[in-house]
Amino acid sequence: MGRTVRVRSGSVRLLYPGILAVATLLPLHHGGLWQDSRALAGRWTLTLWIDSSRTARPSRPGSAITGTITLKPVAGSERITLVGRYSLPFDSFGLSPNAESVLAFAIGRDSLRVILRPDVDHGHAELVGQRRLGEIEGRWTWIGDPTRAAGRFVMRR
Repeated sequence: MGRTVRVRSGSVRLLYPGILAVATLLPLHHGGLWQDSRALAGRWTLTLWIDSSRTARPSRPGSAITGTITLKPVAGSERITLVGRYSLPFDSFGLSPNAESVLAFAIGRDSLRVILRPDVDHGHAELVGQRRLGEIEGRWTWIGDPTRAAGRFVMRR
């Protein structure tokens, strides 16, 4: 009936000769839209808006801070994984530190999870967002004890 052909990282059973041409044009990317970690690597502008906070110096909902996040690929990783640094004026929200390490990885079809200060179990931020029109938009949460804060974010090139 058809023949089996290896295409990058899987087999495709060909029923029609034209399917091979279409199959090789479709990108295979770890189950999602991210081609590889290079699509996410580099310098981003990161803006956080606060919706709620339980900090020593609570911020008014709607307040925003803007800074940068720089990501670079982790070689040999099973999933799309990046590391880097952030620089944000968290002290404006009554949080700290203003600069520290970052761990990021792709999840799902078009989502990214970013952990600011991944080396601690409290006193860090987690951002989960989706790619939309060249930006990454989503929600962030500061996880501390007893400090908490949450809101939305946008990452732009």
